Amino acid sequence: MLIVFFSVVSILMNTLIGISVDSSCSHLLSLINSSYEYSAMTDRTLGQDDYLRFDAGIYFSLAADSKTSLNADIVMQSNESLYTDSVYWNAEKLEQNEIAISYSISQKNNKAVGDKLYSKHIANGAIQEYMISQVLPDVASTRLDGSGNYNEGIIIMGYDQDYAKNFSYENVVYTNKHISELVAINPRNVLYREDEILSLLKRVSPYLVVHFLLSILLCVGLVLSLTNNVKINLKRQMMLGFEKKKLDHAFSRYIGVSSFCSVLLSLISSLIWMRILSLDGIMYAFYGIKAIAEILVILIIIKIMNRRFWR
Repeated sequence: MLIVFFSVVSILMNTLIGISVDSSCSHLLSLINSSYEYSAMTDRTLGQDDYLRFDAGIYFSLAADSKTSLNADIVMQSNESLYTDSVYWNAEKLEQNEIAISYSISQKNNKAVGDKLYSKHIANGAIQEYMISQVLPDVASTRLDGSGNYNEGIIIMGYDQDYAKNFSYENVVYTNKHISELVAINPRNVLYREDEILSLLKRVSPYLVVHFLLSILLCVGLVLSLTNNVKINLKRQMMLGFEKKKLDHAFSRYIGVSSFCSVLLSLISSLIWMRILSLDGIMYAFYGIKAIAEILVILIIIKIMNRRFWR
């Protein structure tokens, strides 16, 4: 019962922390897998890995007559740009009536390649149908500029000449070029990828640290509870003169096996549950490190408790 109780509590804690930091971890993974140095807003295209961001509002919805729109960061491909793998979530070249959506939008709205999204074309006022041609890696936003705005993901539109000719826009550039080489296109709001990574780490670190400490305390509580079940018999056998080596082995085996079973049960169940919920892969590594730390703490406490009994 103790193993089951502590395992269930641990699984619930793992699930809650996974859901809490999933979006940030997904975006962190996207930044780590990218190789550009910084992004910036410019007046003109650089010819590689840049997008158009319009001042006029562009919105997408699940149905043509829907009154609600998706909470997405929307950009448009440039007809003059090439798109490389230096930006992890880059889409292949899209047609005018095609869009690419990030994985989170796909999952939350049950949309896949070949499905449709709808948007009111602000140039002619007609409801435009767009086909989803690509599902991109999970990414929360095109840029984390510290504004505090949170999106479900991104939507990339194919180049639309009517938008480009009739509405003002800025170019969002992702590059490794030295900033001095961009003077001609007036770079501004420069945002370095490393700064975005540090910002995300600062955001998720408090959650992970608190969760880590609570998990360690939970392990301590499990070991103390298991020890309490046998300490009277253990002390009685010590006073009766049973061999120290055999008693130490029996005590360590009972506490260790029970505790390790709880840790492994919690770890395996949490990983399966994460898989079902499609949570981010970075948390797999965190749970693995946490499980190792829990096992080490259990071994240390077993050693300490054993010495206390003999004293």
